[in-house]
Amino acid sequence: MIIRRLLTISALLMFTTSASAAPLICDEFELATIVSGQTLKLSLETDLPDDTKISITVDRYYWEKGSSDEYARPYFEQKSTVGEWRRTHEIDIDSERWKQNLRDFQKKMSKATLGFAVARIGDDIGIRIVVPINGQTNPGFGERNKNLEGKAVTEKYGAKLVDGMSRIRHPL
Repeated sequence: MIIRRLLTISALLMFTTSASAAPLICDEFELATIVSGQTLKLSLETDLPDDTKISITVDRYYWEKGSSDEYARPYFEQKSTVGEWRRTHEIDIDSERWKQNLRDFQKKMSKATLGFAVARIGDDIGIRIVVPINGQTNPGFGERNKNLEGKAVTEKYGAKLVDGMSRIRHPL
């Protein structure tokens, strides 16, 4: 009787474990963007659950003198959820505010003896929304998003990634 009960409990645990390991599907992960003056309107269209954790960044790019590397300074950075970003958000992309952010960063780097001069500033604004591989509260994702499948999912460095990116031409 005890052995039969233990076998039944073991079978239930196996069923529960395999049922929770069912793939979480992501076939759609699209950024919806509109620029109006100095405002970026941004939302996310996806089939991921509302509680999915995401990171949002909106950057402009620049190049340092003597380097061909592209660097980014943010207009906006936030950690949030898919549910929050289904609705449109307005993000300030004021050119003067961004240039001041860059000057402040240059001063900070100079104080650390890592100063640099800017060779040029790009005409594009980069928008990126990422589903991080760690920190998801929904157990359906699994460790490092291992249960994530679908057309919008890529695999890199042993983890499953969902990453939406867009560049919008918006000269200073």
